[in-house]
Amino acid sequence: MAKLDATSLPVRPTYEELQAEILRSMVVKQDLINARNALDRDLERFQAMHAFSTRAIQLQNSRDLPMIVVESAIEAFEVECGAVFTRTGKQPSLRLTAFYGVPCAAPECRLDVASIERKGDGRSGSAFIEPAGGESPWVQLGLHQVMVAPLFDTDGSIEAALMCGISTAKRDFYRELNDDVLPSFMVFAQQAATIMHNLQSREVIGQQLNDLHDVRDDLERALAEVRRLTARLEEENDYLREEVELAQGFGGVVGESEPVRAMLATVRVVARTEATVLVLGETGTGKELVARAVHGASNRSNRPLIKVNCAALPAELIESELFGHERGAFTGAHARRAGRFELADGGTIFLDEIAELSPALQARLLRVLQDGEFERVGGERSLRVDVRVIAATNRDVQAAVVAGEFREDLYYRLNVFPIRCPPLRERAVDVPILAQHFLHRFSTAAGGRVTSIPSDVLERLERYHWPGNVRELMNVIERAVILSSGPELELAEPIGPSIAADSSSERLRVTGVPGDRGSTTRHATNRNGFRSLAECERDHIVKVLDQTGWRIRGRDGAAEILELKATTLEARMARLGILRPVR
Repeated sequence: MAKLDATSLPVRPTYEELQAEILRSMVVKQDLINARNALDRDLERFQAMHAFSTRAIQLQNSRDLPMIVVESAIEAFEVECGAVFTRTGKQPSLRLTAFYGVPCAAPECRLDVASIERKGDGRSGSAFIEPAGGESPWVQLGLHQVMVAPLFDTDGSIEAALMCGISTAKRDFYRELNDDVLPSFMVFAQQAATIMHNLQSREVIGQQLNDLHDVRDDLERALAEVRRLTARLEEENDYLREEVELAQGFGGVVGESEPVRAMLATVRVVARTEATVLVLGETGTGKELVARAVHGASNRSNRPLIKVNCAALPAELIESELFGHERGAFTGAHARRAGRFELADGGTIFLDEIAELSPALQARLLRVLQDGEFERVGGERSLRVDVRVIAATNRDVQAAVVAGEFREDLYYRLNVFPIRCPPLRERAVDVPILAQHFLHRFSTAAGGRVTSIPSDVLERLERYHWPGNVRELMNVIERAVILSSGPELELAEPIGPSIAADSSSERLRVTGVPGDRGSTTRHATNRNGFRSLAECERDHIVKVLDQTGWRIRGRDGAAEILELKATTLEARMARLGILRPVR
């Protein structure tokens, strides 16, 4: 049996050594436990920070962010209370904005920006731990110890600060804050600052987008309105360029005779109303001027007067002209076109030669007068307009109604207020005035070469019965101005056949003129064998005119002999149908 060597046997540790080893093992184990606990706390802290990020990025505005930052910081760093201070502009202090768990929150509590910069300089990225005491603002909030981290703006300046603290009343239930938590706290603060910047930027961008959308909508509406008004103005201008404004006066009507004065008085009365007007009169009596006078003196004078000559347009086009048409309504309708009723909306429409409309168009016109509604040709949508209608005709509309050529209901709709334009033969006193008026107009256009009308020319104009009325007189003066070689107006051609009157006959025979309602031949006696006062007056005037050689004006003229004004004598001659005989 081999001998045991004492040197080969293991040395048994002493009690002291075993005790020291056990202590070391316990320390290592505690370190491991502490490290594990620290890791668990860090994990919980980062989980809380992740939950904060998830919650914060779902916000739609930055208004609720400060309170969420406070709640998340309290949970992440296991403190009792927290608060966020924010800065307005470049003010030197931060104002308390959101808080939780602060025993005595004072809204007037403020933090000095310079103090935060100074205390956090070089310490865990500017975060710092500070005990409450002395004159510090934390005493106002009832805190024992606080941890503060600034939130930086993009330019590096402090725009806010996050505070987490321990209450003085309950500090025994919480651990003391230490510098180990400052790096995580600063990361959390930087995270909150980044989210705050993103939210604010998103709000600014969103507001800018909303503003841009509002501006775009406003611009689109304004552009649509401008396009509509531009199109309407272009259509009105195209129409108005075709119209020539006549001489000034009341609606351009020239004359001083009693029939004209009575007619204009009627025009002034009806112009102030919204009544439909029917202007009656022979061709060339100035029915359009009367329509212009009614419109010009009405409340619609600031809107256009749209004219439609119902006799000048083909039957297949008059409907489109009045009511417009849609694109493709008929061959050649390449675009939508507004009708004259649309152009006249808010104003007046003048329908000249109304009696020439077809029965179908008369029915559509009646609907517009009754309801103010119509459809474009080829359209289905009803349009409403506010239009005053003035119609005119040189035909006997009542006779047309009896003959079945004009709708009776439309006639009564149009004939609310009739105005009769007197023919020129009923207002012979106005012939010199009108002649001078037209002379001035046409002579001015021709350079002012012709300046006066000789008396013999005026006499020839006065003697003529003017079947074409004022329009014929205007044409005669215009031709004379063109043909005159000197400053005096020259009638180089006969005006027209005069009507003879044989004053030597026992029976005075005076041929009737168009528009007279009596017989075409007037006799010196009536059916009872007695002469009327008008016939006696006519005979006396004719005898005086024969004696003076049919000279009305001047010394020993008929007007002087009869002790009448020349204009009064002319008016009576026109009323009695006295015309100078052809010699």
